Amino acid sequence: MTLLSRLNRNIREHNWFAVCVEFVIVVIGVAVGFQLTQGYDRARLEARETSYLTGMATDFSIYQSLLICRIETEGEIARGLDHVITAIGGTELSAEEQARAYYALTLAHAVQPGLPLEGNLQALVLGDLVETIRDDTLRGRILQAQSTASVNVAAVEQINAMIIGAARFDAYLERARTANSGEFYTVIGFDDAAMADAPGVRDLLMNLANYHRAIAGTVESQLSAVTGVLNQLDVLGARDPGASEPSCLYGAPPTRDID
Repeated sequence: MTLLSRLNRNIREHNWFAVCVEFVIVVIGVAVGFQLTQGYDRARLEARETSYLTGMATDFSIYQSLLICRIETEGEIARGLDHVITAIGGTELSAEEQARAYYALTLAHAVQPGLPLEGNLQALVLGDLVETIRDDTLRGRILQAQSTASVNVAAVEQINAMIIGAARFDAYLERARTANSGEFYTVIGFDDAAMADAPGVRDLLMNLANYHRAIAGTVESQLSAVTGVLNQLDVLGARDPGASEPSCLYGAPPTRDID
């Protein structure tokens, strides 16, 4: 005989003690079932949150390294262009400064897109699942990183448009094809005297240096937001803190360590 059948019979027979007992059993059963369901849902959400946090720890570590690379490269280009300006002003460059100048002239008109934050972060934001993250600080930093990335990608695109639209000085450069690099050429010399005599070249170099510094500054703000997320993940124990300072995945630009 089912519980409900017994309860119905006891009501007809006015067996109120049995009715109360059966009613308590029903209430307890419902409460236990509700708690089990809540526990299952909570465990499922916690597992999903852990999966997202683990994924973001990996994603953001890669983003951090890529952004560090970008800042170092843009900074090297700007410094190298400063050396070119010095050279066309009549000052002889050291071998190290000349190497930095060649590096900058090779990449001065090269553009790289801004770095959008995708992967697990995109799944959280586009899927409206940010509330899955229970830690308020981390949730705020995630949203800040996403917002900063969106703004910076647009800003870098604008600066890149300026770089692409800037006049070129190819006529004053000596180039050589890099081994096994297809159509890529590297600068191995420049005619500083001709550049000094050419109208507008100095201003062009200064503008290009400022453009690349602007990109470096823009990327630094994004790096700060990404690092903030990683720091909070460390606090929460969602990743193992790095044993050393984060650095560029691909190594430093070849001129970075020049004094």
